[in-house]
Amino acid sequence: MSRRAKVVLTAAVLLAGAGMGVYGLRPGAGPGSPSTSGTGAAPRFVTGQPPAPAPATVPSVPVEQQVDNLMNAWHGAILGHDADTVLMCDRTFLGEPRTFMPALVESARHDADERVRAFSTRVLGKLTDATLIDVFRSLLEDRSPYVRENAAWGLGQLEARARSAAADLEKVRKQDKAGDVRRAAEEALHRVRGNG
Repeated sequence: MSRRAKVVLTAAVLLAGAGMGVYGLRPGAGPGSPSTSGTGAAPRFVTGQPPAPAPATVPSVPVEQQVDNLMNAWHGAILGHDADTVLMCDRTFLGEPRTFMPALVESARHDADERVRAFSTRVLGKLTDATLIDVFRSLLEDRSPYVRENAAWGLGQLEARARSAAADLEKVRKQDKAGDVRRAAEEALHRVRGNG
């Protein structure tokens, strides 16, 4: 299956589950695990609408809609503490960085929730893309210490390619109010300067 087909399929799965209840096995009721009732009965499904039959082919979804769908799922999963969906989105972002990077930058800069901004900043750091240096530099000024910490970490991931941001990191290391942010800036400086 091509990467594009995987992204389309992922978006289709997310759309199918959005707002309808999620179909799946209840925790502890999977194959090889004891059932929740202790009777050995077949696993029960989470309530919601019955699943539609799987299409023979994945419908063509415009890339913009795929991005919007996945970003909506990302946002909802972070706010809802849905680790499985967060990890699935993370893997999709890393598999198609050019497709999702602009939306992640927008999320890191402008989402109303600091957790979403911080998670988006962290994913951008994982991309190790030197074109993001100015994005990380601007995020060092975010009002959230979590975003600033992840922006410093992201610059550290770029290592020597982020030498132009060393002065920004030094300022954060010396002046940021949050100890975790200062530590992240110090670690990033070691990496940027080639000391670690």
